Amino acid sequence: PIVGIERIKSEAMAAARQYATVNEACPYPFGTEAGKRFKEEFIWARAAVLAVNKARETLNMGVQA
Repeated sequence: PIVGIERIKSEAMAAARQYATVNEACPYPFGTEAGKRFKEEFIWARAAVLAVNKARETLNMGVQA
């Protein structure tokens, strides 16, 4: 079956919040187009998640007395 790009993006973003590595997260075989696209989207999403978490930590450090 063909998996839509928007679905893969959504799944990758959700997985990036839950898993640290693409190996843990990817529901598709890596040799397939869906697997390759998921990996690409997951890497971008994971970087975004980590950046947001780091920003939150930094802001929280500035707020504490």
